[in-house]
Amino acid sequence: MHARSNPLSEETQEKLNQLIKYWWVGDRTYLALQAACQGDDAMPGFADYFHLLGIRCRVQAELTTKYLTLRGGVLKMDTCGPIEVPQGTRDGMKQFLEKSLEIEETIEQSLKETWAAANETQDIDLMYHIGKKMMRHQTRAIYWALRNITGLETSNSAYLYDRLTMRPLVEKMMRGICAHRHSKWGAMMMQIMSPDERTLMEQEETEVRRCQ
Repeated sequence: MHARSNPLSEETQEKLNQLIKYWWVGDRTYLALQAACQGDDAMPGFADYFHLLGIRCRVQAELTTKYLTLRGGVLKMDTCGPIEVPQGTRDGMKQFLEKSLEIEETIEQSLKETWAAANETQDIDLMYHIGKKMMRHQTRAIYWALRNITGLETSNSAYLYDRLTMRPLVEKMMRGICAHRHSKWGAMMMQIMSPDERTLMEQEETEVRRCQ
């Protein structure tokens, strides 16, 4: 547990509060993108992908809030404002992915600014927390956002990309979460998921073990 004898500076508190806001904006935006993919032109692969990204943002927001308060910081609740989501599914799926990339790049920039503020005050604990527990996942999220944009452009069919690429990707992501379910991050991810999703993940893990 982080001692209050090592308080956060005013600047790092502001940066952490801004980061928490971006996490919640990401959660709300991904929820809207997920809903848009469940409309008339259903894209279940994309919907589940955005669903998992939204859960990740929510978990990170809660973990960052806990870190802030344990370090003696003050949580400043702020409104996120309206969420703008591109319209359309099959014709506008690239815009959905570009919106996802925009979210992740905004969060990455906020992480870098928070790390820089921590570096100025030689806050080693916060620098480690960002580098070890946040930036690695963030880099991965940006990688998949860019890869999916390129892949969708190459496929020329959002429908086929949804069925042939996004579904296997979602299954891979769920297996990764299940494999890390004993960590704080993985446990919180699974807790937010529905009972059906948790059951599916456990069944897939059992099947993988049988094949090994």
